Amino acid sequence: MQNHCLNAGGTTDLPISQAGVLTPTTSIATSRYLKSSSLYSYHTIIPPGSLLGASSPPDPSARWNSYSHPEGQLYFQRRICPNYGVVTEANVHRKQIGDCLDGWLKNIDEIISQRQITIPPSSELFIELDESLSSCTYYFVNHGTKQLFWLEQTTTELLDMGMVVSPSHIETALKRLYWVHVEFFPMHTQGVQPEVVDDLIGVMSHGAADRLTSRTSTFPYTAEKCTQLLQLVSLRREGETLDGHTLCFVARLWGAIENHRFMTYYGQEYAQLDRLQIMTPAEEIEHPSVEAIANPALWGIPGHYLSELRDLFANEQVFVDQWQIFMKASMSEWHTAVVWTFPVIIADILSCLLSRASLSSALPSILSASGSLITGSILLLRHHGLEDATASFAVRALLAGCKIKRRDAPFGDCVQPSERPAPLEHGIHGGTLTRAGLSPGRRADNVRRGMSSHITCLGCHTRDPIAR
Repeated sequence: MQNHCLNAGGTTDLPISQAGVLTPTTSIATSRYLKSSSLYSYHTIIPPGSLLGASSPPDPSARWNSYSHPEGQLYFQRRICPNYGVVTEANVHRKQIGDCLDGWLKNIDEIISQRQITIPPSSELFIELDESLSSCTYYFVNHGTKQLFWLEQTTTELLDMGMVVSPSHIETALKRLYWVHVEFFPMHTQGVQPEVVDDLIGVMSHGAADRLTSRTSTFPYTAEKCTQLLQLVSLRREGETLDGHTLCFVARLWGAIENHRFMTYYGQEYAQLDRLQIMTPAEEIEHPSVEAIANPALWGIPGHYLSELRDLFANEQVFVDQWQIFMKASMSEWHTAVVWTFPVIIADILSCLLSRASLSSALPSILSASGSLITGSILLLRHHGLEDATASFAVRALLAGCKIKRRDAPFGDCVQPSERPAPLEHGIHGGTLTRAGLSPGRRADNVRRGMSSHITCLGCHTRDPIAR
């Protein structure tokens, strides 16, 4: 069989049926931020003289180039053929891992040859081994089109990319995944043109102006945040090539913007132009009779909070600045209620003692104030710290208390953390705008257990950049 632009160093070819499952994945469904640390530190001998330039014996892993991500993560890159290279975070210096990677690369190369797949120029393969080394996940990126692709047919559902409304909507999702990949592997990437910075400045400037002139803008960053980010982006001198550190945060911002565009149906026939514009089917309260009774009985307070919470969670999206404003106002209100209940209780008791009236006459007032004190204290303790929470944490908090039936759910699914546990972070990408979705840990579990028909899931970046 013809080898397709690959020299695996003489490693024995292993059929996929024996080696395990080759699983398509995405750039935000990897185990990058889910790895368990297993460091072993030790003392060693330092020879006399400088270590710089010291010769070392030849190492087969020298076929791989090593790079350090600005965050510190070590990764490896290798050029397979003129059409594509390979990147991985697996430690190729370990012989067992290096041999296993070579076997998987030969398997992938044979799939390309057997199916006569044409790999576009300037493409790159990401490959990740599972802990047992028996299975492998992968995806390709095309730096020319700024998209991900795979060697087999798959679906947006199996990749957990969310529902789409058109082919161009899928392209937006794939571009977001592309920028996440560039953010994770920026130190060797050469195919990104400096013009992306100029385009980013234009988008961020418009977003800042939109935030300043509209109270319900859908742009994920506030005007103040945009100003700070624009200052960072503008530090790059015009005409300079993008170094790895600059490319890392530029890709992070582009990922946030593409995520925002996907969530708001940017460029579609019916785009979300307003933060409060409802794009999903209407929701039905699980117990409307309870709300109908409680709302007038409590002077409309439940209805007021329910309306604000619906605005905060419109389309299952959370804008972190709006969440923080709501939580700070609520915490201030509960704190005030707790503080003023003490004088009320003391005044009731003193009035009974001074007027020699029966304590039972003040009992309703004392019980009411005590109830307010207990309720306010519980609310303050339960929501402590949420006023500065990230968007992903805000989603989890909202889902934890949400018991709304969806009209489009065939079995009346209740939107609860056990079923829809976490958001699309990274914007996910910016941690400023996020939507409820499948958690990265659960996606990884589904992949390991084969619940995705050999397809891993896309959901969210596990770490919160900016506000994450």
